[in-house]
Amino acid sequence: MVVDGHSSSIGLSEILAYIGKSHAPVLSAYVTLHRAIMSDPAGLTPAECEMIAVIASRLNQCSYCVDVHMAQLLSHLAPPRSAQFGHQLLADLSSVSLSDRERALLAYAAKLTTSPGEIGASDLHKLRETGLSDPEIEHATFVTASLNLANRVAMITGEVLKENLATSVG
Repeated sequence: MVVDGHSSSIGLSEILAYIGKSHAPVLSAYVTLHRAIMSDPAGLTPAECEMIAVIASRLNQCSYCVDVHMAQLLSHLAPPRSAQFGHQLLADLSSVSLSDRERALLAYAAKLTTSPGEIGASDLHKLRETGLSDPEIEHATFVTASLNLANRVAMITGEVLKENLATSVG
């Protein structure tokens, strides 16, 4: 990012440091909760969690979170999936080679992110048809909700930091 001719990069580490100054107990509790959600052994695979995180972050237009979760996703993918898969996932979900289970999970996460009031029994039925269990569906809900919270906080905090930087430079 360039502000008034000065180059600065505001990333997730700067955002977390800024939040930690005023809200350390909340940040600590959220980080603990988010880690528990993302690694729930009774739920989805790590790659499935990261796919959901990437889709929710993309839909929320949170570039900080897309970058972090795309890196995590790519670290969980086994060959032949690669960086090309990540690019396709961001560009056009319909062009990505996904299992029925993954496609259903990502459609659910997208709808839960953009239209949560429209989620209904038919959505749960579609997930169950792909073999997802109720605990796995609950896990997908937790992952999506956690990312929606993180995306919103990261985006607003990033804007505050940009304003602060612009004020200090000007």
